[in-house]
Amino acid sequence: VAWVIFGPWMMLADKFYFSKLESETDEQKMEREGNLRLARRKQLENQLLEAQIRREKAEKLKDFKQFMFGQFVSKVNITKLDRSFDIPLPESSATPYTPKSLSLGELAMEEAGYRRTRINGQQLVGDMIPTLFETPSTEAPLGKATKKTALLKGGSPGVQIGNDSYVAAAIKVGSIVLSAGAVTWFGIPLLVYFVGFLFPGNGQKL
Repeated sequence: VAWVIFGPWMMLADKFYFSKLESETDEQKMEREGNLRLARRKQLENQLLEAQIRREKAEKLKDFKQFMFGQFVSKVNITKLDRSFDIPLPESSATPYTPKSLSLGELAMEEAGYRRTRINGQQLVGDMIPTLFETPSTEAPLGKATKKTALLKGGSPGVQIGNDSYVAAAIKVGSIVLSAGAVTWFGIPLLVYFVGFLFPGNGQKL
């Protein structure tokens, strides 16, 4: 992205556009500074309005939670904050967990919550009247049978749907870099010659 925006053709913009810009007068400078001050004031007003809306939404969300779940609202820690830390013993050991490979049907049923009861939490969604967030019926993204394609058995129908391998990704990135180099090396001189041919009054070698 950076190469596409700030590539070698920026010297064309410097030569045919920025070099011809005239210096601004005092009146133009005062007008530009006034416009900047006005834009900053509008931006500050928008930030104040957004902060007020966020504060009102937080107060309304708290009131709805007290109405739906009780008046006592407490923050539940999402990390382990025990008073005493567990120090492993020298004879302790651990082994990596290797999940069992499943077929496409078994993995799809497992991600869909087969024989598993889903209980919605206390997360509220919505602006005017918040409602309980309903957990999706399956973990698989829209348009795919499963999410964790790495757990599929070899030969399963969806085993090839996974992400690209390291070699494939390296080939794609290398082809992009080589294409960019070829365009820079051969395309830019041709582009400069073509622009000079169309506009002979600006005929100076870059």
